[in-house]
Amino acid sequence: MAPEDLPQFLPRLEAAGALRRISASVDPVLEIAAIVDRVVRRPGGGPALLFERVTGSDFPLITNLYGSGQRMAAALGHGSLEAASARIASALAATPEGFPAWRLEQACASHHPRPVPASGLSHVVDTPDLGILPALHSWPDDGGRFLTLAQVFTRHPETLSSNCGLYR
Repeated sequence: MAPEDLPQFLPRLEAAGALRRISASVDPVLEIAAIVDRVVRRPGGGPALLFERVTGSDFPLITNLYGSGQRMAAALGHGSLEAASARIASALAATPEGFPAWRLEQACASHHPRPVPASGLSHVVDTPDLGILPALHSWPDDGGRFLTLAQVFTRHPETLSSNCGLYR
């Protein structure tokens, strides 16, 4: 079964030995990226890494969450990527003709992101400030710090419609 949210997924990864917690304070400027670079080069892509104390931020940081086929399949609620692919292909084949994005949305309708409960990993602010997030400066010649493929969940304050996007 697919996890409902990140707080439900992390204990599963930890129980499977696929998550490592780093409790030492680490710097988001070059240090975290150097650690991650070494880990992801391991056979199988290495474990997901949860940096609990990021210098200059009150937020933890998780990297390499989907860094192996096994973790990606687990996030999709399947034992293998082949099984997940087969489910999506079957659902797509059963949908009426139409725009590919609409067909994919229909095929995955039961796996839409769900709102994070108030007790979960959410943070509501009146005046957004991206500077409070543990963005990484990954390489010496980068133009600065970036949030790379961060899952950003937003909800319109009046209509309450939600969106999930991946941005850098």
